[in-house]
Amino acid sequence: FKSIGVLLAIVITLVPISSEALCLNPPSRDVFVYRNITSDSAPVKVHCFSGDDDFGDHMLYGKQYFKFSFCPNYFPTTEFFCHLWWGNKEKGFVAFKQKTFKNYDSTIWLAKDDGIYMTHYES
Repeated sequence: FKSIGVLLAIVITLVPISSEALCLNPPSRDVFVYRNITSDSAPVKVHCFSGDDDFGDHMLYGKQYFKFSFCPNYFPTTEFFCHLWWGNKEKGFVAFKQKTFKNYDSTIWLAKDDGIYMTHYES
């Protein structure tokens, strides 16, 4: 029975957990992308993804935001990338990297008139 328990522990740590409901350790994380542009009404298109998840395209108007939540991997390999388009401007960036943002409960990105800014909430 001891070898079955060890095997089960190995399998659990190697299987990536993608459902937020199954997050145990580390706990789930949130990423927000806010449209905070005041100079015009053109929408911001947001596309965020990782190697395992693709959240598709989202159009943000006014002060709207897009949020996604996920369970980081047990080993610190989770990484999400986002791409924003606003009129003829576009920018891609790493929205979450587990090794860098490991203690952040929420990572918040602000698309503003003069650029993209990041802030966070730590646990």
